[in-house]
Amino acid sequence: MNDSTHNFVPPVPKGNPREKVQINDGTHYFDPHHKKDPKGVIDKLHILDRIVDRNESMLMSSGAPMTLWKYFPYGPECGCKGDDRRCALCFGSGYLNGYQKYGYITYTYGSQSVGRIDKYGLNLTNIVDVPIPYMDAQAFELASGTTGYLETNWIPISNVLEHTWVKSKIFTPEGSSVTYSFTTDGVNYTAVYNLQDPLDVPEGETQIKIRVTLSRESSDEQSPAVNLFKYRTRIFRTFEEKYKSYHSDALYDKRPVIGVPAFLASKQVVNRQLAMTQEGRTVTYPPQFWALPDVKISERDIGVFLRGNHKDERFEFQELTISEHGDDSRVLHTKWQSRFIFATDDVLGNLYNLD
Repeated sequence: MNDSTHNFVPPVPKGNPREKVQINDGTHYFDPHHKKDPKGVIDKLHILDRIVDRNESMLMSSGAPMTLWKYFPYGPECGCKGDDRRCALCFGSGYLNGYQKYGYITYTYGSQSVGRIDKYGLNLTNIVDVPIPYMDAQAFELASGTTGYLETNWIPISNVLEHTWVKSKIFTPEGSSVTYSFTTDGVNYTAVYNLQDPLDVPEGETQIKIRVTLSRESSDEQSPAVNLFKYRTRIFRTFEEKYKSYHSDALYDKRPVIGVPAFLASKQVVNRQLAMTQEGRTVTYPPQFWALPDVKISERDIGVFLRGNHKDERFEFQELTISEHGDDSRVLHTKWQSRFIFATDDVLGNLYNLD
């Protein structure tokens, strides 16, 4: 039996050297010159885009939503200078804003913020900062009289989706109070009554100031005190908003709602690592994970799974490997090893207090 499809030798193309030669049913092509231009083939067939699509499909079936605390060494420096990994102000980063929650921007204001001229700066009116007994930190108190306030510099809010909350660490003796308000024009102030609810900021505003007011009934009474306060805004869509925008609701109708910015991550096959020590050979199986390039991960970031077998567990990202291809360094995915953070006996256990 003679089968013309066996041992087929395609003819040499004539004319244009890039001309494709049709074989069989029109679904397969042969290009004798494709090995000379692999980048052209990758670009024409959108290979990298298809790899990202495939990775996304894999995550949709096997991944779990994850958020992170991104290491952010900018803004006012902490008094510990990053030497104390258990510092309750900076969590060992050395900066008051040292860790930023994924999808949010958090501005932290303390004594180190006073006098700065940028968005991390803080101004005092009838307020002084005093040492906190038995702590390497400062607190704000009334200098005199019955009222004084702290107010931030202008904070940009053009790309903010939600003003999530204002929080503070305060001490309010009997007969004193600490209240909050904000302004978008520098003249009119809106009171914030419930610090757990998002601020009702009118749409279209481009800047905001947060004011914290300290009051007491009499100048003879003890002053309230504020150690620091935080203002947080959301800049990314929530997990459901992000994925339901281009995937069927059927994928999520049986899953609990996340309601916060998050991305999908998945565990890889754990590779065995061997190390020789004086005690002999040690075998370890460090956890390894990967995610799509829509999230920027770096060393010292802290990851938190929101669902799945590792729910609420925290990991410190280590040994990142970024898969890049092409002249423009197209990132296809990022993988990393993780160090599990124990809440009690780990030196990084204080990171469980991040909120």
